[in-house]
Amino acid sequence: MLALVEDRDLPLLERVKFAGIMGMLHDEFFMKRIGGLKLQVKTGGEHRSLDGRTADEELRDCRAEIRSQIAALARVLNQEIRPALAGNCRGAMGIAVGVGAHRPTPRPPRCLGASTHRPTFSPG
Repeated sequence: MLALVEDRDLPLLERVKFAGIMGMLHDEFFMKRIGGLKLQVKTGGEHRSLDGRTADEELRDCRAEIRSQIAALARVLNQEIRPALAGNCRGAMGIAVGVGAHRPTPRPPRCLGASTHRPTFSPG
């Protein structure tokens, strides 16, 4: 999925969609797999994975992989996707993207000028 987010040949909104799907997959992975591994560790289960790792070892390896994926996703989102969404009129979309509860004031891309901007809603 990360390869699709990183693929510059895909349309921008497809990359955004794949980033969202990746987030949902991470959520599901944490709820099911990581939750199960933590339960095994907590109950002192001696069960080993098919490749012989203990639950502690699997948790360590999962953590390293997820951290790597999240770092790569953050890099692509912050350096490529968010700037392209906000844009500067070279194929950009003029979409303002805020973080958390921050709602940026809508403004038109510089190439359109202020007179063409007509807000269709006001953030509440």
